[in-house]
Amino acid sequence: MQFKAEIIAAKVELESRGYTVLTPELSEKSNEYLSLPITEQRAVKRTFIKNHFNRIAEADAILVLNYEKKSIGGYIGSNTLMEIGVAASLDKKIYLLYPLYEQGCKEEVMALATTILDGKLATLNLSE
Repeated sequence: MQFKAEIIAAKVELESRGYTVLTPELSEKSNEYLSLPITEQRAVKRTFIKNHFNRIAEADAILVLNYEKKSIGGYIGSNTLMEIGVAASLDKKIYLLYPLYEQGCKEEVMALATTILDGKLATLNLSE
């Protein structure tokens, strides 16, 4: 959750445009599980992931806020790749905020992505 502030800002912007926005767990306590033994950490993380997959199932689309990370533009991490896979399997529209640079999952994500917003959140239009 390195981009929690950006997620919150995008949520506020989209809600101001009339969208209902479902996000991953963003509470201040969401990382407290990291102090637990590893088996308990995994159980908590499993719950977070399953809950988020349920939110994807409720949604009309997903918006991937794929900021640069690890010197990779349009970075897609393992959790995000799983979210994209779930969304695709449920026939959801998949929007990427930024184009993808070279990374291991680029071709798979590009095969599933509906629209790339070129960094312009204001261009998101779910009615298209």
